[in-house]
Amino acid sequence: MSCVLRTLPLLALCLLASRASLVQEIPGVMPTLQLSDDCLSQGAADASTHVFGLRPANPDSDAYRRFLRAAEQLQLPVTAISNADFSAASLRTALATVQDPKNTVVFLLADTQNALFTDKTDAVKDILKMLNARILFPTDSECHIGCNRRSAWSALSQDTMRVRVPDMLMPGAVMGYADSIMTMLEEITDGSLLQSEQLAALVLDPMSRARLHIALDYRFDVFLGLREAGAELDESTVKMDMSANGTEFNTISSITTSTTPVVVLAQENTPLLHQIGNYVPSIETVPNYDEMPDEARAEMESARIHISLTVGPYSPFLQLTLNSVAQLTYPKQKLSVSVAMLNSGNSTVLARNQAMVEAWIAEHTAEYQSMSLRLTADDSTNYIQELVEVQELGADYVFMMDSLVRLTNANVLQHLVASKKSMVAPLLTRPEKLWSTFWGAVDDDMDFAACVDESPMCERWALQDQCDSVSRTCRKSCKTCLPFTQAQLKDYMYKGAFDYRNLVEHKAVGAWAVPYVFGGVFYSTKAAAMLTKEIQTRALPLDNLPAWELCVVLSRLFVEQGMLPTMINQVYYGHYVNPEGYDELRVHPDMYMLPNNPEDWSALYLHPEYSTYADVGFVPNCNDVFRIPLLSPQFCQELIEECEAFGEWSGGAYSDPRLSGGFEPVPTRDIHFNQIGMQDTWFNILTRYVRPVAAHHYVGYWLEGKETLDFVVKYHPDGQRSLRPHHDASTLTVNVALNQGGVDYEGGGTHFTRQNCTLRDNPPGWGSLSPGRLTHQHEGLETTKGTRYILVSFIDQRG
Repeated sequence: MSCVLRTLPLLALCLLASRASLVQEIPGVMPTLQLSDDCLSQGAADASTHVFGLRPANPDSDAYRRFLRAAEQLQLPVTAISNADFSAASLRTALATVQDPKNTVVFLLADTQNALFTDKTDAVKDILKMLNARILFPTDSECHIGCNRRSAWSALSQDTMRVRVPDMLMPGAVMGYADSIMTMLEEITDGSLLQSEQLAALVLDPMSRARLHIALDYRFDVFLGLREAGAELDESTVKMDMSANGTEFNTISSITTSTTPVVVLAQENTPLLHQIGNYVPSIETVPNYDEMPDEARAEMESARIHISLTVGPYSPFLQLTLNSVAQLTYPKQKLSVSVAMLNSGNSTVLARNQAMVEAWIAEHTAEYQSMSLRLTADDSTNYIQELVEVQELGADYVFMMDSLVRLTNANVLQHLVASKKSMVAPLLTRPEKLWSTFWGAVDDDMDFAACVDESPMCERWALQDQCDSVSRTCRKSCKTCLPFTQAQLKDYMYKGAFDYRNLVEHKAVGAWAVPYVFGGVFYSTKAAAMLTKEIQTRALPLDNLPAWELCVVLSRLFVEQGMLPTMINQVYYGHYVNPEGYDELRVHPDMYMLPNNPEDWSALYLHPEYSTYADVGFVPNCNDVFRIPLLSPQFCQELIEECEAFGEWSGGAYSDPRLSGGFEPVPTRDIHFNQIGMQDTWFNILTRYVRPVAAHHYVGYWLEGKETLDFVVKYHPDGQRSLRPHHDASTLTVNVALNQGGVDYEGGGTHFTRQNCTLRDNPPGWGSLSPGRLTHQHEGLETTKGTRYILVSFIDQRG
């Protein structure tokens, strides 16, 4: 049975938003209520359950859609009531549409954006019978998990109850038989239920409760309240049961009372509700673009998308980021692209990056609706400006990404469109780490200047000297509102979520509501308009914020509007480049980034034929010498340029202060890797790429790489022309050509004396492996013209 969604104009629902809800009998204060078997039998026959929910101001909100999705999965018909009238008369009119009201159980939900059905309602009639009731109101879990509610309440005096009872209840919901609820509503005639003195009288009058058969759900049999619950599932109180009761649905249960409620209620976008909603009643998934029929694909790809790329001063592997955008399969005639370059940092790096972007735009501009480049001084100002301009472009979506985003799934835009989310981000992690571009939970004390009493009952029930003890909703009416400042961002801090690792490692996949996303974020144009309007209305001071901090504010604003920042991880979409160690003062900083970014580094700097090393290593008539395609020509050229920019070539003398002993028996004109900061990167090259090759060719040898001497040698007819025969002080030597013999220089090569073989004119990036010390004496042959560069590494010098 699919979800039935009807709209009754000019009706509203609010019983649940009142803080003066009705309560069950309290021993010692109120008489115990017992229903007769005749009364209970009225609900014995099977009848449908119906949900009446208040339609929010934004019916497209993610939270409301989550509510409807859960109801549909659990086959619960929903009637949406529009216009916030909140009168008992309007509610009676809505309930009059119920057929067989004596046997039909109804749920009235005022705050559908913060409500979630978590299980089927098959047992609710039995629960009402067990509680001797026909109307049931919820309580919350604030003080009450782990305590005896009956005994705790029995000690309250009538005067104390007038203050305490409303705050101990969970506003926002009621359930029961339709006829009984209508009878209760007939006794309320004084307008809005939020300010009804008659409703308050019903709370405190034992005769009224007995007559109306009202009970309080203090065991969480039906309702689970999360008013002040934390941002993390605490399995000492509540837990999720995955695919419980032999069904395909997940449920939530109370550990304290051993019950399985069917509705979860929260206030103020309690993060715990979003965590529960990620799993209950089932994990939401995004339609798989790869499995869609062509007609569905064409419809999805009709949306116009604007891609906004911000290039900061720390942008490792920028060329790969640009290439990944160009390789997206979304129809390019539906795409526009703008690139904003932050005008800060090293001027040389800025000029190089700008030239790279300009060349990229020139190559691809004819393929897109439009492409543009501009310089900007402020990351956050540019971000907000792009959210404004996308509305003027007429695009349906905007994908805001920075230059650290590396998209490796060419269909990522199709997946984002298919999610039908207003603010959604693909999962991106740093290589080989758990760090990602979303937070699963936050420690959140950040508050904006818009302090509006969400419930008028706050003023009535919250005493000015009790602000700390009242709920967060009422607390707003107690304290003076101060303008939002950027310093408040420090209070919005990362907190580990119980499922964070499973999501990052793709052990659980789907679409996940999270408190914060950044890096690469996909907004609908409606969401962009809503965010920019909120920023302008609240006059939030967001200038000069880093983009990630700006996204903190945007995510928070988004949640306040009933929207849910979402992360999707159904497939691998790419990763987020790790900028740690990026030195913009280097000539080619990318080549130093292997330790933290192996995937991107290998794409640029590993030889494209590296994987064939087992097939191409054999060198005829040269025992135990093997060739290896190790480094890309780009790496070789950039290493030469790094060395020449450094410029401090040794003089080729026997005395060498760079060595621990100060003496070099076979001197060369060279630059050591530790002089140019290359030693960490080279160690990673040895252990990641040279080690498996050495293990393949030299059975029983395991490259340690702990003690090495690594350097670039420069041969030139006017400098060092050759090198006399010698043994290397190593267990294994790697010798890599950095430029091309016969093109960049003439002559040169390596001759092995005992094997009587010569390696000459290796292409750039191709190297040789040979044993050091005893068996493989060799010499560097004379370079007769040009300049020859080679990379040499003496590995495991002490054996």
